[in-house]
Amino acid sequence: MSHRLDRYARRVTSARSLPPTERDRLAEEIAGHLRDSTERYREGGLSERRAERKAIHDFGDPGRVRTDLGRAHQGRRVLFRPSGFSEHLSAFLIYDLKIAVTILALVILLRWQVVSAYHIPTKSMEPTLHGDPRNGDRILVNKLYYRFFPPERFQVAVFIREGDERSLIKRIAGLPNETLDIRHGDLYIDDRIVRKPPEIQEDLLVPVFADNRDLLGELQGDPREGLLAFDTVGEWTEEDGRYLAAPGDDGQARLEFAREISDEYPGGSQRSDGIEVGDLVISFTVLPTEGCGAVGAELRENGDCFDLRIPVGSSGRAVLLRNKEEVDGADGVFLIPGKKTRIRFQNIDDRVTLRINGREVLVFDVPDPSGGDSQPVPAVIIGVVDGGAAFENIEIRRDLYYRSEGQLPTRIPPGHYFMLGDNSGNSADSRTGWTVAEDRLVGRPLFVIWPFNRAKVVR
Repeated sequence: MSHRLDRYARRVTSARSLPPTERDRLAEEIAGHLRDSTERYREGGLSERRAERKAIHDFGDPGRVRTDLGRAHQGRRVLFRPSGFSEHLSAFLIYDLKIAVTILALVILLRWQVVSAYHIPTKSMEPTLHGDPRNGDRILVNKLYYRFFPPERFQVAVFIREGDERSLIKRIAGLPNETLDIRHGDLYIDDRIVRKPPEIQEDLLVPVFADNRDLLGELQGDPREGLLAFDTVGEWTEEDGRYLAAPGDDGQARLEFAREISDEYPGGSQRSDGIEVGDLVISFTVLPTEGCGAVGAELRENGDCFDLRIPVGSSGRAVLLRNKEEVDGADGVFLIPGKKTRIRFQNIDDRVTLRINGREVLVFDVPDPSGGDSQPVPAVIIGVVDGGAAFENIEIRRDLYYRSEGQLPTRIPPGHYFMLGDNSGNSADSRTGWTVAEDRLVGRPLFVIWPFNRAKVVR
């Protein structure tokens, strides 16, 4: 006899109500029936393995057969083919109730101890989580995470403050025994700037200009699309979403973003006293023409001006200037006439980087940020020198800007964590003097599960 058939026969006769001798007899009888059925399927052309599977399938679900054998031995009712509502209800109570109760118990256990769904009612975590009293994001939270893993900086966490039984959600900014401060929108720990991990940083960038739309302009009621969003130097024309540059008499053509970039949020979660933000990313695709000397970009933050120049030709070196003095460069980085290149230039958390077609080719850590008062001047400029070029897919994004309101700098007590909202201007968080004990951390959010168009992993 096949071991498969023998195991099935033993399984369906394992009902507790059957005496051992009766189990053995029934197992032998059922195995014989299965063997005969298998042989008939083999004569019909099936392989031995498929014939055995077919014979077992025909005999029935092992759990249901085991229940029927036990009930039949006790002289109780067995329902082979239920008909009508009452018989179907009886069949459910006989065969499926235990499974349903088990599933329900597991769901309750998961809901109570493992995962829970939470609603985001406020805008304190924009842009990571969209908050609204009725239509805010709904997130799934792993309530066991902090039982097995220590809290880490920049993780989003659900917690309950002492004396307040509401569940709150913020980002962990400071760890136990650290001294935390905020300067010019950046986070400092023990007098040193801390930078967000790349995958988190990317999710936290707030769009300012994209798809030829001035998003902050839309928010403020003065939308300027395409070239209208920029002040121009030289001759510029717009064609099919591309910006075509032709230098003026001084040999240059520049686009200067015309609006002050503040810590306001597209979508209405803004403050009227938005602070200018200098931590910016400019991305664009450029197609330089023959004779173009260089393509450049400029980012301004407070008292600093970072100027990038990439030569066009068959060789060269990209150069980074800080306040008109060269501070870094990248050998062998140049643009080829007639070839499109994707450029990403950014100044985030006092680190200036350049990516060419997704590859990082330059990194400069600002050793002594100027930190002067920012001026109402364009923060982003792109352009060309000595020749023409076509620009497309221009994107401007900004970093979070942490406001230093409150009792800062502060020393974080042992076993406690300093929490910050991503939308710093609209967040009541640890800047007002409270911290969160580790045993008050409820869990770590996993996903946005509703609405579907915002579904994502929470970072």
